[in-house]
Amino acid sequence: MDKHGSECLRFVHEGDVRGRKINTRKKLRTSLELMQATFDSIHDGIVIVNRHGTILCANSRFREMWRIPQNMKLRGYRALLLRSTLNQLREPRAFLGRIRKQYQGDAYGMDRLHFKDGRVFDYSSKPILNDHRKNRGRLWLFTDITEKADLKNFEHALHLRETILLNMEEGVMIIRANDETIVYANPKLEKMLGYDLDEMLGRPLCGIIAHQEESPEKRMAVIREALAESGVWSDEMLHRKKDDHYLWCYSTISTLVHPTFEHVWVVTCQDISERKRVEREREQYYNFFKTASDLMCIADPLGCFVKVNPSFLEVLGYTESELLARPFIDFVHPEDRQATREEMKRQLQQGFSADFENRYLCQDGSSRWLSWRAVFIRNEGLTYAIARDVSDRRQTALALIQAKEQAEAATRAKGEFLAAMSHEIRTPMNVVLGMSELLLETDLDVTQRRFVHTMHHSGKAMLGVINDILDFSRIEAGRISLEEIPFSPCQVVRETAHLMHMVAEQKGLILDYRVESIIPGFVLGDDSRVRQVLINLLSNAIKFTNKGRVDISLSIHPEEADTFLFKVEDTGIGIAREQIQYIFEQFTQADAGITRHYGGTGLGLAISRRLVGLMGGRIWVESELGLGSRFFFTLPIKLVSVEMPALLTVTPDDQSNTRSLKILLAEDVEENQILFDAYLMKSPHRLMMVNDGVEAVARVREENFDVVIMDVQMPRMDGYTATRHIRQWEQETGRVPVPIIALSAHAMEGERVRSREAGCSQYLSKPVNKKQLLNILHQLACQSEGATC
Repeated sequence: MDKHGSECLRFVHEGDVRGRKINTRKKLRTSLELMQATFDSIHDGIVIVNRHGTILCANSRFREMWRIPQNMKLRGYRALLLRSTLNQLREPRAFLGRIRKQYQGDAYGMDRLHFKDGRVFDYSSKPILNDHRKNRGRLWLFTDITEKADLKNFEHALHLRETILLNMEEGVMIIRANDETIVYANPKLEKMLGYDLDEMLGRPLCGIIAHQEESPEKRMAVIREALAESGVWSDEMLHRKKDDHYLWCYSTISTLVHPTFEHVWVVTCQDISERKRVEREREQYYNFFKTASDLMCIADPLGCFVKVNPSFLEVLGYTESELLARPFIDFVHPEDRQATREEMKRQLQQGFSADFENRYLCQDGSSRWLSWRAVFIRNEGLTYAIARDVSDRRQTALALIQAKEQAEAATRAKGEFLAAMSHEIRTPMNVVLGMSELLLETDLDVTQRRFVHTMHHSGKAMLGVINDILDFSRIEAGRISLEEIPFSPCQVVRETAHLMHMVAEQKGLILDYRVESIIPGFVLGDDSRVRQVLINLLSNAIKFTNKGRVDISLSIHPEEADTFLFKVEDTGIGIAREQIQYIFEQFTQADAGITRHYGGTGLGLAISRRLVGLMGGRIWVESELGLGSRFFFTLPIKLVSVEMPALLTVTPDDQSNTRSLKILLAEDVEENQILFDAYLMKSPHRLMMVNDGVEAVARVREENFDVVIMDVQMPRMDGYTATRHIRQWEQETGRVPVPIIALSAHAMEGERVRSREAGCSQYLSKPVNKKQLLNILHQLACQSEGATC
């Protein structure tokens, strides 16, 4: 086979077998030789031409049937060859016209040719299409039916035609033109529509056409008109399948003369359902792309937009041509371009991008914050991205941050104010309460004792108000911390009852307490906060009870085995039912007259509720007006694995076995110096005093002291700085650290921690009473080497 024969056979192979590839040259050569031999053995004439009508190859029977001389070449387009063949026909112009119509479309053609010498040929013409439905040429089959008596040749021709129809990849049906009913359908069409051949025969073509934009009847009218005018009609058609589902086909109908049914329509149907599905999805995507409120775009790997949706244009203010004309990095805010390039690089490596934000420049010179999600499709080489304008959210977040910073600044200012107020009030209050306490220890007549007692009581009341305000401020700011240390709940109840017993006795009230025997000896918690809640409740009970009794009890909750139940009950004035729901609110009392008659800030119960909540419990009240009140609160039981020894307590008078301590007091307020000197006047301890931190550091370096009491706020050098200098000197010289007691009037949360961080051993908050001071000194004396207690 020559070069050109190979080309034409390859063309036939690609057209009919749809691009199947042969892996080796040897297999290809064998296949081509077999195909050529098959062509030459066929009794009918076969010729293959390209879309321009140029002959690519033909079998020997074609040359014989058309009586083409052996010396005339078939390959290529030859005017002499065309003239020679057309001159043999009775109606050459009609034949040439039909050929032209068939080449204008993709119709499957069948017809009959009559020669001048009496010969009669039937021919069929099939388009050769590539995968994109582009016409690459046609295959012509000519059958000599001149001698119908030659039944063998006639049956052979019919069989060949039937074989072609059976093996076509398109569905084919033949419609009788006079009644438009189906007289033939190939197996491919049966499979496409789900009918058997017997079910299709006799069915009108209109019956398998589904309703589209126009009815089947209107569609048939259009088809008839096109066939009458040009003999060919092609368009997409929706067919109704046997199971009432629908099938999209690209259909071509052409007219021809059939040997049996005379005038017929040959219909070829190519299944385009998948293509229609893709088009439908693409249309849905495009509609979503156009109407989405978010910004959507498609970009290529070079960093240029391929497509942007209307929202993109609306938000940034550019036209589509402006955005597509430049790399999109040009529209990114200069400060965000480097981060954007890094994100693009990461996206190309990983295939996606999520929650990346940058600023895009707008047409008017402003910028908008965009939050991106993107995916890179490698086989397409495109990035599909969606962005949301988050400028308002960023602005809101910025405003919230600023508001938070302002609130924190206000909180710090309030804390600083409260710290200053605490220091300025507690420092003189320390002197007032201390001096009144010392006066009460002297010989006074009845009138003098009443005056001093009143002064002392009023000072403690003022101190209580200050403590309530500070506690509430700390709780409200979330700056209060709770300790988790072992303590005895029985001892807390007993000591609190003893502490408040004198106050109750002065009003002629009975105060009693009761603790269940099954209460654990020690539990984990913050005993000072538990004591504070109990004192608040007992103080209120005593304050609002004019006669009768006040009782405090501790038991295990009857319904919750791992919970303590505290109860404070009185026979006082009670609380009106409508006021109970407000009683735990800040600055709230049962009625306005109570504040005038009994005094108080209305913060005690509010603080108690917050403290109980922080400790994991709850608090409530039961009361009726005139019938007393019952306050309850619960706390979770956190057991301690090892029993703890009894706590050491010392009274001011119990100093007989206390070792004498050499004490240095660093205090800049003269009144406080006088007070501490008076506190220790009858004790075995020796007191020396300095006025600031500089003097304290120098004195410690010069003399040995057993204890240093260091006021934290002093001129020239504060107490914490002085403590650090002392600790550093001790470390450098290898000396044993001297106990340093921090003395502060701030009483703010965290002050105790600050003192520990500075190197202090103990912490005292002003005002300091005599008993508290002597207790700490006694403990330090007992801890000293060689001390006996």
